[in-house]
Amino acid sequence: MNTKKAALISGGGSWGAFGGGTLARINGDYDTIVGISTGSLIAPLAALKEWEILKEGYTSVNNDDVFDKCWYKGKPLTKRGKLRKLPIIMTLLMGQKSIYTSNALRNTIDRFFTKEHYEELKNQNKEILVGTQNYLETPSKIHYFSSIDEEYEDFKDWMWCSANFPYFTSLVKKSWNNSTGSFHVGNWSDGGLTALIGIDQLMMKGYKDIDIILHRSKPIVTYEGNRIDNLMENVTTSINAMRYDIEFDYFYERIKKLNKYGAKVTVYWLPRKLSANCMVFNQEEMSEWWEEGYDTAFDANRIEVFNPASKKF
Repeated sequence: MNTKKAALISGGGSWGAFGGGTLARINGDYDTIVGISTGSLIAPLAALKEWEILKEGYTSVNNDDVFDKCWYKGKPLTKRGKLRKLPIIMTLLMGQKSIYTSNALRNTIDRFFTKEHYEELKNQNKEILVGTQNYLETPSKIHYFSSIDEEYEDFKDWMWCSANFPYFTSLVKKSWNNSTGSFHVGNWSDGGLTALIGIDQLMMKGYKDIDIILHRSKPIVTYEGNRIDNLMENVTTSINAMRYDIEFDYFYERIKKLNKYGAKVTVYWLPRKLSANCMVFNQEEMSEWWEEGYDTAFDANRIEVFNPASKKF
């Protein structure tokens, strides 16, 4: 009997190159992959083991493939990943919802995730779930959209919604139907705002082997570890403060529950923080991260294994 296997892939922007390399080395046969933010972009091609296409996607793109050019704002970030002041000032003066838009990212998704890939997911009975946050809903909530239920163009839209960083890139307006079939309109952004990974999507579904790709290093307490020199760093630090202290406690709690249901869970961490800002898409850096992610995939210092709980008789 085949063991049901799943993967969970977190957000992390350009650091997804590292996770992509790790997944290529693991080369797992996944029935289901749940992706958040950059994880939603990785998930379909990882499920199909389209490693060369995924590698090209995460080593050949640059900022112009993600952010729309805007003549009166200039480039969004410095080479060191700091947010430039002009885009912030112009965003406030123009009364805009986000500092930049990301239609370029939607076009990049078109380039790398084709209709043939979408159909092949269905042919192989693979399911991809992508998580995105609805800002119009009160309280704001993350929703997951399935490659099984959504049409091709809609599913690419949900991937795009999931991968938009709060405040920084597009807030996407898109209609949707809730669990009862009622029609609604939402404003959608990064699913990683309230969920590190979509771990609850795998509860009580019979998965016995689960890989978790986290684009974060293991949490270590430091008392003077954060530097806040600009708005982007302030926003990122604020989101982390609101989320991660609670998230990691919840994360380990849910892993224990998966163990109780008989699942082995393997977590693959980053070995360190890769760069100052994961929203900088530098081809040279991302190529190096892909190779390092591949080469170090099975390094003991990157892996935590949580074995299923012993059955009590």
